[in-house]
Amino acid sequence: MNPSASVNDLRYAVLNQRQIPGEPDRPCMSLNGKQLLHDSTAFAQEHRARSWWCLLSTLAVYFGFVIAAMLELTYWIRVPASIGAGLVLVRLFIVYHDWAHGTILKKSRFASLIMTIYGLMSLNPPSIWKRSHDHHHKHNAKLFGASIGSFPVMSTAAYSQATRS
Repeated sequence: MNPSASVNDLRYAVLNQRQIPGEPDRPCMSLNGKQLLHDSTAFAQEHRARSWWCLLSTLAVYFGFVIAAMLELTYWIRVPASIGAGLVLVRLFIVYHDWAHGTILKKSRFASLIMTIYGLMSLNPPSIWKRSHDHHHKHNAKLFGASIGSFPVMSTAAYSQATRS
């Protein structure tokens, strides 16, 4: 890659389907629909071992932090361990999200058991979460009307006319 090419140069090249600055023999990936789907198929395959690694290693780290937080150790260890456990729960939710979409560990009863327990403990039961999250994916970024799992989106004209309340 050309070290003199800035991030903005690369962004411009990609958005305008031009060649990467300083690399005339390396054109940017096309952004049209069919070509984009074709170019991304390599990333649409699950690597089952990697999925299990992500789930089980995340659970191991989480339980390690929880055990450290529960032991009668100094607060200088317990407080950071509690914070670490909370942060790892965010990663576990990301794994749960991917599992709920059916992109990882599909048809695994053991994974379904783990993820269902996690969903219940995080107050996101799989059936309810999937229904509301699918609604979010279908309606996100619409100007008005989506209220479940979405942020309100306004046009610039509507925003300029809005009042504070």
